[in-house]
Amino acid sequence: MEDDPSSGNTAVRPSDVSAPIGGALDADTLEAVQQQGSLAPQPVTVVMPRRPIWPLLRWIGVGIVLVVLAVASVVLHIHRDHAKAALETGNFGTVKVSLATLKQPPAGTADTLEVNGNLQVSQSLVLTPTGQPGKANAGQIYFDKTSNHLAFYDGTQFVDVGTGTTNITNILLGQGNGVQLQGSSPGSQQTGNFNVSGTGMVGSLNTSIITSGGSTLYINPVSISTAATPSGVPITLGLTTAGGSTESGPGWKDGMNAQKITVGPEGGKLSSASVMYIGGSTSSHVQFALYEDDGDVPSKPGGRLAASAIVSMTPDGWTTASLPAITLDPNTTYWLAVNTDDATVIRTVNGGAQNYCYVFKPFGFMPDPFSAPGCFMGDLTYPLYLTYLTQGSSGGSISQSQITIAPDGSTLLRNSDDSSNAFQVQNAAGSNTIFNIDTINQRIAIGKTTASYKLDIAGGDINLTNGHSIRFGGSPVLTVTSGAVTALTNFIPGGVTRIQGDTFSVTDRNATHANLSIDDNHGNVTFSNFIDSTTAFQIQNSAGTTTILNADTTNSVITIANLAVSGHIITSGTAPGIAAGAAACTTPTVSVDGNDVSGTITVTTGTGCATSGTLAAVTFVTAFSATPHITLTPGSSTALALGAYINNSTATTTSFTIGTNSTPANSTTYEWNYLVVQ
Repeated sequence: MEDDPSSGNTAVRPSDVSAPIGGALDADTLEAVQQQGSLAPQPVTVVMPRRPIWPLLRWIGVGIVLVVLAVASVVLHIHRDHAKAALETGNFGTVKVSLATLKQPPAGTADTLEVNGNLQVSQSLVLTPTGQPGKANAGQIYFDKTSNHLAFYDGTQFVDVGTGTTNITNILLGQGNGVQLQGSSPGSQQTGNFNVSGTGMVGSLNTSIITSGGSTLYINPVSISTAATPSGVPITLGLTTAGGSTESGPGWKDGMNAQKITVGPEGGKLSSASVMYIGGSTSSHVQFALYEDDGDVPSKPGGRLAASAIVSMTPDGWTTASLPAITLDPNTTYWLAVNTDDATVIRTVNGGAQNYCYVFKPFGFMPDPFSAPGCFMGDLTYPLYLTYLTQGSSGGSISQSQITIAPDGSTLLRNSDDSSNAFQVQNAAGSNTIFNIDTINQRIAIGKTTASYKLDIAGGDINLTNGHSIRFGGSPVLTVTSGAVTALTNFIPGGVTRIQGDTFSVTDRNATHANLSIDDNHGNVTFSNFIDSTTAFQIQNSAGTTTILNADTTNSVITIANLAVSGHIITSGTAPGIAAGAAACTTPTVSVDGNDVSGTITVTTGTGCATSGTLAAVTFVTAFSATPHITLTPGSSTALALGAYINNSTATTTSFTIGTNSTPANSTTYEWNYLVVQ
């Protein structure tokens, strides 16, 4: 303590107060007292009389300290019992409050604890189940005592957190992993895994990869209730291997035995049955039958459902026979029976569980029911199995998948209903259909929306590369070879290749000249080479060594190796020119009836005939390429008597003359027949 000389008072500081106390104040108590103003850091002034009363003053100081400690104790008690009054905003940072000291405020006070900051609970937080609050603030939560669900108030209504089958949503695993549930406009693609076991429904799925994990991928119709394989997939029921121990014995003749088989979740149509026998003969026989289960405990074969025809045995192998295509129901038990007339065959056998039923029945028919009153039961399984083809049921329990992608990549598209546009490929704008499949009429259209034929192509060409063909009935009809040769063949031996049109024309490479033309009116055929040639048209022998007929369009000559005529040789053309010679006398008349090749020459002499010589000169319409050979024969008795001849010395490629050594008679008609051959 110090004396204040100016006032006569003595100042007391906290350090002075604490010195005489038996122990120092703890830090928490001191801090709490300071915050409440009970023990301020400023000096406390005590007015004392100015006289030397040190013993009394000492005891007074001790009393003051005790009063201060009592006030601090009261403040701490109020702080613990009345947290709201003691804890005010802005007074502390982090405050730890023991649950044992945090009690319900007195009646009539506000029942609200306000935490202006983060609230950390080291163990669990328990909400007492209540009814829905009448008034609520946005963000308020409560546990509903009726639904036993947690609910929060979104500012408009309470939202039940536990509705439906959703377990956990919006899980963020560290650095952006996991899957976030987004709004109606999804953001960028997320990373992480999404795994759903059971049945899930997605309104819109955006993904870069869809995998079936090595199994078949099915895309099913809306009406599906159970995932299904496509109709027509073969499924086997029974033992399909010949494993196990080999039975010895007398054989299986007239020993009808049946094995229990159970159809899985996919039913279908019965197809066939197979059995493995060791030994046997192709002259022996086998028969199968399918029986219903009688439902007893243990169950046995009951009424017969289907039986096969009697078939020949396959020795040391599988014998298979077709069965009527009756419907096998899903999750249903049946019995498959077999009998044989072979007395030597044996079988392999595996263990089972009341899986086998045996009865003696002569071979040749499958009884209905299987046996009465019963059969020998055993825990055996023989190499005997049934095959059926999956098929969707009318009740919808098994639905046909619309798209099936097998592990090997083979893909099946099958719509629930047939449609004229069951499968389409369009351009980006959707304005043009490049490919369309019509499953109603079983047609394919390329380049158009609908097809009128099995394959209907518009707006394009069909291209065949070298060495490939258009085939009919498996045989090539139109083939393009590697040598750029197009072959048109008839795919039926001995058949007819028919080309129909107004005019059939084979043109040159520029399509400007018709080399071969067959008109539609009369079938007239015209060969006209684009350029004249000495070998314009030829007929040769099979070896190509002899030309039977050659058409020379350069010289207008046809060459024939040998000509055999069974009918007539008929010539035609314009009659050549003729002029009378001096031996025809005065004012004769001459004429020709025929052409350059053959005809009749008529000479009627005039008057004053007095000499021999040239009777007439004939000029060809078309010149020969060389001087021809001319034959002249009398055509009348007068011509025969006159003795006319062809004067070879005057014959040329363009003309010949008729001469005589006798003087003709006046006004007499002479006729000769001629034949001209080059």
